Amino acid sequence: MSTKLSFLYLIMALALLIIGTILGLLAIINYPSLITYITIHPIFQILGLTYFVTGVAIILLPYFKSLRFQYISLALIMFILLTFSFIFAIVNYFFHETILLFKISITIFSLIVLYYFLRFSLIKTNFPEADPFFIISAFSLFLSASLTWLLGDLTFFDLRFLLFFLLGFIGSLIYAVETRMVAVRQTVNYKKITYLGAFSQSFSLIFLFLSLRFYEALYISILLFFISAILISISLRIFETKRPLTIHKLSKNEKRIIYYNQICLIISYIWLFLGFLLFIFNLISYDVFVHMISLGFIGNTILAFAPIFLPFILRKGRMQKAISFLILPIFNSGVILRATIGLLNFSHWASLSGFLIIATILIIVVKILSK
Repeated sequence: MSTKLSFLYLIMALALLIIGTILGLLAIINYPSLITYITIHPIFQILGLTYFVTGVAIILLPYFKSLRFQYISLALIMFILLTFSFIFAIVNYFFHETILLFKISITIFSLIVLYYFLRFSLIKTNFPEADPFFIISAFSLFLSASLTWLLGDLTFFDLRFLLFFLLGFIGSLIYAVETRMVAVRQTVNYKKITYLGAFSQSFSLIFLFLSLRFYEALYISILLFFISAILISISLRIFETKRPLTIHKLSKNEKRIIYYNQICLIISYIWLFLGFLLFIFNLISYDVFVHMISLGFIGNTILAFAPIFLPFILRKGRMQKAISFLILPIFNSGVILRATIGLLNFSHWASLSGFLIIATILIIVVKILSK
């Protein structure tokens, strides 16, 4: 039953992300007759990511705590609430009549996720330094949902909401999973630096919330998010080549997994650092900054762990077969085109970014599901 439920989450995530990418592609080309429809693409992409992240997290959290997954009813309720949230968001975009229903459903969804994350994070096992990030992630999702009550129809287009969602919710969850899975790269993390990263991440959220009243606090929040990312990259030895856990000669398949994961994570943090630096010095627009985080950082992190987690969650495919170094240049060429869109005079050329990103998604799906 858990496998079928995971399929539901991932199918919805896949559908929404592909549709959102296509709409974003049309937005780049800028068809005036479709402007009403294509500007809706952030809703598809944000909720598509929510389906994916939630669907993976509800399976992994019990696994990280050495427990069986026994919360099918709760996971199903979360899926239903998220689906209603999506429907209400789309209907409200066109008719402006379901905003209250969207706010209620997404808030209840976020509260259940908060309960679920807290329940497992408070269980003490190995890697306790990852638990603060799970908690920060869940609170960030709740704060993201809370912003819908303050921002209304503008929620999905507001930089503060996007930072709560991308760096607070998904970013903190990424830090937690990377900390918990650091042994995949045959290395260990610096525990004290991990806690410092969680401390900085917490304060970045506080200042981000204060920016709702004092907009200047937004810049302090972004700086603290940047510091958190630097601390986590040091803690996880992202840019180190030493393998302190290696106690035997690695097989060809083991080396392949390690190198693939390491390369993906290095690329993801380069995108994250580059996005922060360029935005802090006012060299890129907030739109480019958001896409460097969502595609460059989050996208490459998903590529790093999808071949590891998805065969386990879906009970299909093998990790070794799911790994493909080919998708990295394909995907990151798309990210580069999207990030440099302001420098490209020919929007049809820039729109290739959408095709490359969709191609990456489809390649991963085929490799995991193929026998």
